[in-house]
Amino acid sequence: TLELGGADGFRLAIQQIGLEKKQKNETRVLLPADGLKPFVALLKGLTGNVEFVYDAAAHCVYWTLPDFTLVQQICVGTYPNYKLLVPDVKKLHWQVKLVRADLSGTLKAVAGKAATTSGITRLVASPKGLEVSAGIASEGGVVSTAIPAQILKRGRGLIRTALHLPYLDGAVRAIATDELTLSWDSPSTPVVFQPVGQSGFKVVVMPMFVQWPDSPKPNPKDLRVAEQEAAETPAPVVAQSESAEAVA
Repeated sequence: TLELGGADGFRLAIQQIGLEKKQKNETRVLLPADGLKPFVALLKGLTGNVEFVYDAAAHCVYWTLPDFTLVQQICVGTYPNYKLLVPDVKKLHWQVKLVRADLSGTLKAVAGKAATTSGITRLVASPKGLEVSAGIASEGGVVSTAIPAQILKRGRGLIRTALHLPYLDGAVRAIATDELTLSWDSPSTPVVFQPVGQSGFKVVVMPMFVQWPDSPKPNPKDLRVAEQEAAETPAPVVAQSESAEAVA
């Protein structure tokens, strides 16, 4: 199996592809993501198998199609163990299934309002469907749209989460099937996107922490203390990864 994994500080995507030849040993290579983008563009509209060859001596990989070969140098270093960040979908308490085109169209409808609130997009599932909303009632109003959805697993309380619209839209566009599932455990845990009827692919998106309408209002004194502590604490340095790992 060839497994491709890519991540930044907020998103993670994994694709597993079957190989014609069985591999005796596991091989890991680190590839620059920018080098894969033109190759993906060339794949559109083409048919046939892709040959993937790793040349350890030359420190490069070969992606070969009948008409061309892409040679890509590998990066030196190690990639974080991204699998530790992927929740086990079987253990998650909430899961909804919906039509990809419905969700994609709804995201376009709320995009304008989400742009005024740092891209915050709220998702709330119920037996009536999935409600997608953006905006703040006291600051220009809220745009909300409900689309049909099937609740496959239901935990306690409301099934809701908030995601950054560009990341949410990117996850939906990465799904190739007509239907997809969203699985998560709480508003503070990652959301797993998976295509229905197609195995081996998943996208994980980190949630945004927002104030829900029914949440208790914070104590102003606590907020002042938190702001003072934040001002006295140096900001952590976060390295954004611009590479992807291939595991064969």
